[in-house]
Amino acid sequence: MQALGNQFVILDTGRSGIRSDIQKIQSLASIMLDLGFDQIITIFNSSEANVYMSIANRDGSEAFACGNGACCVAWLLMKETGRTHVSIQTRTGILQASHSDLNYRTSHDAGDLITIDMGEPRLLWHEIPLSKDTNTIAVPIQTVGLPGSALLNVKDPNAIEPPSVWPLSATMANMGTTSAAGLPNASMVNAETTSAAGLPNASMVNMGNPHAVFFVTNLESYDLKAMGPELERHPIFPERANISIAEVIDAETVKVKVWERGVGLTQACGTAACAVLVSGVRLGKIDRKIRVIMPGGSLFVEWKQGDNHVMMSSSVTFEFAGLLNPDTLSWKPGCL
Repeated sequence: MQALGNQFVILDTGRSGIRSDIQKIQSLASIMLDLGFDQIITIFNSSEANVYMSIANRDGSEAFACGNGACCVAWLLMKETGRTHVSIQTRTGILQASHSDLNYRTSHDAGDLITIDMGEPRLLWHEIPLSKDTNTIAVPIQTVGLPGSALLNVKDPNAIEPPSVWPLSATMANMGTTSAAGLPNASMVNAETTSAAGLPNASMVNMGNPHAVFFVTNLESYDLKAMGPELERHPIFPERANISIAEVIDAETVKVKVWERGVGLTQACGTAACAVLVSGVRLGKIDRKIRVIMPGGSLFVEWKQGDNHVMMSSSVTFEFAGLLNPDTLSWKPGCL
């Protein structure tokens, strides 16, 4: 299945309650790379929800949450049971999902629209987690020499060198331009550096997975495919992180590109859309209900004031089904 180009292989264990062997999942990931998937999702029986959802990234590592993947699993459960509301247990909690007919759906969206209650954002440094106690709303990260960012070969006269920044690795710091680029300090949360190979402060949030969001004025000035690997593994992130670069179009619309932890550059990411919303609201850039435009299409997210929960809506499409031999990991096309 796919949601806005976010590709998933979903394995139904027959709800036996038997947890999958991570080595088998990693082997399956390598075998099925030709399908172009982002994650392998395995669904099991759950005593607390309709199903339990386990998520393996393309590189075999585990993801704790996946908004678009949850939408796809919810669609399968709704088709199977005839319900319009289902619950899905994950490593980070239970997600509530419903079939949606939201009136802000756009004409080009395909597939069924599923809404997921993604719960409350985690905003404290140890909840994300980060390697050090810091204000998560605007974290300065040294990005001098980072490949793929805007090479303007000038130093922003308004940028202030922070007294303490998180450096990139020595290898990355020596790549690309060698100009002395500065970054705004934590008090300048709305400033954006235009220095060589520079990025603005990052806003950090956990929406089931750790996220870093960089708001920029021109999304196309940054090559996230080149920048992503180093930012994902930056020492500030002990568990690595999803990296988003966001451009605000207006108070209700944001364009976003995402480098997903353990996956790479992706067409869409539900938890990233939620992280962009929360970060943008905290910085005073956007409203609490927005459309997030990603390369694969639009997601719709809302951060509710009443219960502090983030709601995410995405279009899902069924592509094909098959039968998997769990012993040999061989599979053949079949019917749903």
